[in-house]
Amino acid sequence: MIHIDPTSVHTHLRPPNSGPAAPGPLAHVVDDAPFGAVAPDHPSLRAIVGALMCAGGGAEAAGWALRGDDAETIQRVGLEAVRVRLHADDAQAAWRDACAISPLALDVLTVVVDELQTADAGIVLVRSSDILDAKGCRRCGAELQALQQQIGKELMRLGRIQLGTADRPAFLVTPIDDAGDCFVITLDPELKARWRDARVCRLSWRLLEFDHRTNRGADVLAKKTGLYFGLAGAGSKPVVRSIRSVLMAVGALHELSAGHRGGRIADRFEEAVLRLEERKLFTIAQRRREGSIIDSRIKGWISAWLETQLVVRPPV
Repeated sequence: MIHIDPTSVHTHLRPPNSGPAAPGPLAHVVDDAPFGAVAPDHPSLRAIVGALMCAGGGAEAAGWALRGDDAETIQRVGLEAVRVRLHADDAQAAWRDACAISPLALDVLTVVVDELQTADAGIVLVRSSDILDAKGCRRCGAELQALQQQIGKELMRLGRIQLGTADRPAFLVTPIDDAGDCFVITLDPELKARWRDARVCRLSWRLLEFDHRTNRGADVLAKKTGLYFGLAGAGSKPVVRSIRSVLMAVGALHELSAGHRGGRIADRFEEAVLRLEERKLFTIAQRRREGSIIDSRIKGWISAWLETQLVVRPPV
């Protein structure tokens, strides 16, 4: 176990329960926003987020595959194709990692990136309690211990992510206590330089408050969709995406081809969008070409529903 003096490492996080994130344009530079996780508007981060969204139990159907000893996925970010890899001791271990990633990894990544963006040195100290505070999560006893262990596992898996052909991790994650509750995280120098030159976007902390448990379907989908919209914006312009493209980006489109009933996925997605609007995170309008077919859910309605355009704006 490596021991590092925590006082020598940057640590900074919003106070627990410090209130909602300040409203602002999607992925827009908001240097004076008092709240909101700081993130670089860069394809590499969007690729990592997309890879985590597509991981888990449906990893293979969502685009993850084995290549040599690594598990990898290709994420389309604008005109770029970014390879995201999970490197482990062998192929079996890498695939276990890809399938074990949970939506909690998105909360972990958001806190880690926020910490790194506010640290000039590119090295930060992150505790599992930081993640729980950012989520507004209050647990005790065995439940708290289980959550802390899960956060530790997600952090260690984050430390095995590599981008492109690089043979080094994007994040070097080092546990510094025997309990596995405290970690020093160092950002890859090349990635640090790219992120330093990128525009800054703000992601509402309220996205982390959505439940990360996989049996909380609408909350998990709201978390993923909210992060996708938050990173997809461009200045003050609205984000326009089809429902099909959103579901593909967050790793949920494969459920339709896996024999799941389209109505269940549609209901879950509509509920997720409603929750994002109810928390005043986004204003989301729909452009339907065949509204009557969708509303009546007659034969062929799911295809029309998938082509529905979503127009996403900052909250009014």
